[in-house]
Amino acid sequence: MADIVAQFPPEDVPVRSYMDDPDIKWRLGKPNYDLVNAKFLRERKKNHPVGSLHRTVENIFKTFEMEAGHKMDAKQWKSVVPDGSFRFRCNNGKWYHAEDLIAVGNYNVFLMQCPYYSAKTSTFEESHVWFKSCFSDGFAWELLDVHADLPTVTVEWRHWSHFNGRYQDQEPTGELLEFVGSAILQVDEELRVKEIQFYYDPTPIMMALTGGKVVCPEAHKQL
Repeated sequence: MADIVAQFPPEDVPVRSYMDDPDIKWRLGKPNYDLVNAKFLRERKKNHPVGSLHRTVENIFKTFEMEAGHKMDAKQWKSVVPDGSFRFRCNNGKWYHAEDLIAVGNYNVFLMQCPYYSAKTSTFEESHVWFKSCFSDGFAWELLDVHADLPTVTVEWRHWSHFNGRYQDQEPTGELLEFVGSAILQVDEELRVKEIQFYYDPTPIMMALTGGKVVCPEAHKQL
């Protein structure tokens, strides 16, 4: 996959900052993004100019996702404000801080309100195994559009992959599955994240992955 990424101009490759400190406490080792970068570069719908607001905001989200998904010490998250006030939520649900995201897991937070996924009984490690297995060629994310200007913006985004591997007991179909949603991002003067609110409907993609099997009937979707 590194060979595929190398076929594109270096400036087109997403920038995920703050990965090179040798003292970082990685959850499962330093992540390699060659696979998902290759999918992103091949299949994205938008190619935002270097230095543009769109590219800047896209890289803010990608850096935050990297830290939230892989760094075990919240004090080492450099993409968020350092005073502990950073917060995050989905679909007007519960607010989470950095320590909460580390404990609960990013997939579990995103799918907390989905009846086709049991966030309360799934560990971080289990969720990542399931999604890496079913999305074996990477689960890519792109920013589609930005409304307004920093420090507070509303964005439209797309998160997609092909169902090419097994999801728990569900056989793959090869179909393209995607989340499309919006988010409100607030940053400080150094472009560190103060707050993110995501809005999207996880139902269609999770129905496809589970064959429509409800596993958490008490989950409540707030859209």
